[in-house]
Amino acid sequence: MTRWQTYLTRAIFVLLLTGTLVVPAVVSYAQQAEHSNNETTASPYLQVNEEDILVLEVRVGNKATGHGLIAYQHEEATLLPLGELCSILELSIMVDPDNGTAQGWIIHEDRTFALNLPAQTISREGNLEPLPGILVGYDENDIYIQSTVLEQWLPVDLSINLPRMHVKISPRETLPFQSRLKRDEQRSYWLSRHGNDKNKYPMQQAPYRMWSYPLVDATAGFLTGRQPLTQRFALQSHADIAGLSTNLFISHLGNTNHSQTIARLKAGRWSPEGGLLGPVGATQYEAGDLYISRIPLISMSKQGLGLMVTNQSIGHNREFDTTEIQGDAPPGWEAELYINGTLYDFQTIGTIGEFRFTKVPLVYGTNIFRTVLYGPRGETREIVKNANISAEMSDVGELKYRAIVVREGKGLLTKPASNNYLLNEPWNQQVELSYSLTPKHALVGNVSRLRVEGSQELFSSLTSHNSLGRVYLETILAKSMRGGSAFSLAGQARFMNQNLFASHKSSSNYRAEAYFGNSNLVGETVFRSSGSLMHLGTGMLFYNLSAINRNFEDSVLKMDNEFKFHISGNISRLLLSHNLRYRESHYENSIASDLKGTQLVRAQLGPLSLRGDLNYELSPNRFRSAGATINWFQTDRVQLVARGAHFLKPEFGNDSVGLDVTVFFDQFSLGANYSYFKFGGPSIGLTIGTSLTRDNRSSCFAVQHRRLANHSAASVRTFIDLNGNKVFDETDEPLPGIGFLNLTAWKNIRSNDNGAALLTGLLVHHAQTIKLDLNTIDDPYLVPLTEGINVVGHPGSFVDVDFAFSYVGEMEGMVLDAGAMEAPIRHVGLEVLDAEGNRVQSSVAEFDGYYYFSKLYSGEYKLGVIASTINTNRYLLPEPVPFLIPEDGGFITGPDVVLQRIVPVEPEMPIMVAIVPEKETEEPEEEQLATKKPEVQDPKTEDKKFVQSETVNLEVVEVSPVQTMSPELAAVVSKAGATYADESFPKFDKELTLSLVYEVLYRNSLWPDDPAP
Repeated sequence: MTRWQTYLTRAIFVLLLTGTLVVPAVVSYAQQAEHSNNETTASPYLQVNEEDILVLEVRVGNKATGHGLIAYQHEEATLLPLGELCSILELSIMVDPDNGTAQGWIIHEDRTFALNLPAQTISREGNLEPLPGILVGYDENDIYIQSTVLEQWLPVDLSINLPRMHVKISPRETLPFQSRLKRDEQRSYWLSRHGNDKNKYPMQQAPYRMWSYPLVDATAGFLTGRQPLTQRFALQSHADIAGLSTNLFISHLGNTNHSQTIARLKAGRWSPEGGLLGPVGATQYEAGDLYISRIPLISMSKQGLGLMVTNQSIGHNREFDTTEIQGDAPPGWEAELYINGTLYDFQTIGTIGEFRFTKVPLVYGTNIFRTVLYGPRGETREIVKNANISAEMSDVGELKYRAIVVREGKGLLTKPASNNYLLNEPWNQQVELSYSLTPKHALVGNVSRLRVEGSQELFSSLTSHNSLGRVYLETILAKSMRGGSAFSLAGQARFMNQNLFASHKSSSNYRAEAYFGNSNLVGETVFRSSGSLMHLGTGMLFYNLSAINRNFEDSVLKMDNEFKFHISGNISRLLLSHNLRYRESHYENSIASDLKGTQLVRAQLGPLSLRGDLNYELSPNRFRSAGATINWFQTDRVQLVARGAHFLKPEFGNDSVGLDVTVFFDQFSLGANYSYFKFGGPSIGLTIGTSLTRDNRSSCFAVQHRRLANHSAASVRTFIDLNGNKVFDETDEPLPGIGFLNLTAWKNIRSNDNGAALLTGLLVHHAQTIKLDLNTIDDPYLVPLTEGINVVGHPGSFVDVDFAFSYVGEMEGMVLDAGAMEAPIRHVGLEVLDAEGNRVQSSVAEFDGYYYFSKLYSGEYKLGVIASTINTNRYLLPEPVPFLIPEDGGFITGPDVVLQRIVPVEPEMPIMVAIVPEKETEEPEEEQLATKKPEVQDPKTEDKKFVQSETVNLEVVEVSPVQTMSPELAAVVSKAGATYADESFPKFDKELTLSLVYEVLYRNSLWPDDPAP
């Protein structure tokens, strides 16, 4: 073919192609212009290019949330997705982009919210208003609103930083997600200290061993000056010996004139599940120096050498109206008692090394008694006891028992100092049986053999516990084999958040340890009310008011009336407690009365902790004593304690001031003290203390100044599980340098070269979590099989804990819509299935369709879609896709999840912004074309639309499926209109037409390379 023939062929083809494409479009344009002339308004369009799309990181305050938002920028305005933003803030607003609506409520259910774009209305808290002039848009996933308007609708301030591509959210109110985070933080803290959900982490319980190294606390010192050189020594130890948890307490105080040594030793075993001692099925048994609580109407609490066996629940509370809180502590320590978080009383530990709070009131519901012990070297130890008075009886249909044999006044090593008056050291025996007939009714029977008034007597009692709605009743009938009897009726209830208690006791010819030892008490009536009075800022004010009347016979004392009032409160860091007691005693020929009070105050002011106490009498009117203690403990290395006490009369006490300085080293503490007494002069002393233990399994030592006794410890081992059996053996590799979380004492502990670590300070008889510090793991593909383990130990026990590590892989990919040019789909749930089809992990696609799985162990898996997370009416559920994680882990690109639409859709429309100007009453004829209203298009026919509205009605105009649009074309569209009268005509796009011509002429065989001239 010659050159002119080639050019002629090309010219003819161009004319034919141009006519085919242009002529129908010209006719269509003419029809559009005619149709536009019949409309009242027309809408000019502005194009939003791909450059207008923003992917913004979401921050709350200065913290990143890990969320992202797809937003759009139009001139100076930024459009944010309403539904996605409310989802991040956890506001209850649901968006329906297909219908252009959003409804729900903000923070509180009465603060309703409803947006209706077709009707151009918005309703907030029930007030319906027309939608103001705003930029608004929507696609099939969400509705997009100007950020400045969202600030008016939602209680947040939005600051958009385009250079750094993030949006900063500043809540003006506490939002639901903030409340949830706070609850999660508090819950995480308490669960970490008191045990997490058993389903979250595996449980490991400490066994009882034939022997273990003891956990020992030891303190030694001397004091000299106003008296001869005095030595002080205190030791408390817990260890497993012969399969029993053994507790040893020794206290020695002596000088050349006098010395006293007290030693207590006991051993026992606990099992919450029961089954101890074979057919006995016990949950607990102890032998040695025991303390047993009182028996109502029969005996007071006792201490002596004995044996106790029971199958009752550990920590079972047998009290109904009052209880005793007691325990061991070194002499010179101070004990504070808190009831349900409020300061109640305090004591200074005497030479017998024991604290005891008697007649502590119980209230209906949960009673939490927290005893805080303060040592002279700055030590702090807490002992928590719970008592629950509930209308529901436990262990229905099960027979529970408790058997005790105690030789009062006798000790295994030394005689109890508090019972020196008992010269004959009597034996006491008691057997208690309880049975819950129903959840509302239980019976308790008791038989006791006690020494009363110089002879052994046999007592029996029957107690009935009944629940009548909100009233809890206790009825006791006690009888002495000598012939006397006693009766008690008591009730507890809660009324208007107040706890009410009333009881009446009476006896006939009855002699027992019911009151002050062997007593002539024949009747006692008690009324008590307690509860909260008011809120004080962030604290509460509590009270306890009681009135007691007692009657006696065959005694000089005939009647005794007592009134007690206790009030306490927490105001920020200030704790207040006031006790007032009035007593009136009627004798045969006289009446005596007295009124006494005690005021306690504890405050925390920065690094200073202050406590003050005041004891006084109002009858006669005088102060008894006043004292104050100031504790400065700004660092964990040095502590200063200053104290002073003043007594009105010498028989009340000896005025004194003192100063203690304690330096804490890692392994021990060293203290020096100076005191000056009004009667006796100055004295100085030195004290050294330490705590130590050793782990049998790893041979790790723990020597520290923090207390260890009365706690449990964990022997931890970290290793790389190379053979996958989850057990440390010769083929595995120890993993050093791993840290642990949940206790401050563990912050500097790391596993050694053998992968071993010793963690001390665990609570006993209660689940507590040991978690790994993941920040101490250098290799990101080396992960533990579990991040935490719940442990339960007994005093002096060691729990063996193994953390196995393995190499893992991570995988990422996309979730795409096959029917919309593979556009990403968000919020699709995905699951990784193992070879048996079990779910290994699950994840949710992010806002941009991105999915991610981490910590996948090597092996073959399948990636599937969770059916409940997709619209099955729109998409087909795909089959799971197989993939492989290599043996050495690492990062892989996973398969993309492509969802097929059930009904094919048109190609995705471009993002357009329509600007509808305000109407004017009269417009020039030449401007009417630009203000005509287009037909409203169904939102479902387009994927993305944006409308700026300043009118009452929302107008959405259908646009062409263009790829790009020039400003010249936009002007043409504005002039000619944007809808077609006849949908049968193809839609015209000038630039698309030219591009098609170019494709055909320049990129196919019809236009080959230029022939040679």
